[in-house]
Amino acid sequence: MHDVAMADNFFESLKSLLLSENCISSIEPPPQPELRLASVTALVLDGNPINDWKVIDAISVWLPNLDSLRLVDTPLLAGTKYTFSLTWIDFDKIRRRESTQGKF
Repeated sequence: MHDVAMADNFFESLKSLLLSENCISSIEPPPQPELRLASVTALVLDGNPINDWKVIDAISVWLPNLDSLRLVDTPLLAGTKYTFSLTWIDFDKIRRRESTQGKF
C-alpha cells in the first residue's frame, strides 16, 4: 500500500482501487498519517489470501473514507454465512426503485 500511497499525491481524484488476485495476504498500517489515501472510497481485494481481520483494521487506517470493500473468494470469509444487499453495481449506486423493479 505504501507505493500506492505515494501515487495518491499524483492522483488525488483516485476513487477506486481494484487489487483482485494480487497475492495480498497482509497489509500494515501506514507508517505516517500523511500517506493515507483519503480520496479512495472503494477497494476490491477479491481472490487474495487474506485470512486475518488485522488486515481490515489496517485498511481502515489507510483508507479513512472507504465506504465499499469487496473480499469475495478470500480465506477470511471462507465458511462464513453472511447476507448482503446489493446497493452498488459496476461502481454505480442502485436506486431503491431500480432494486425493487429489478431493472438496472
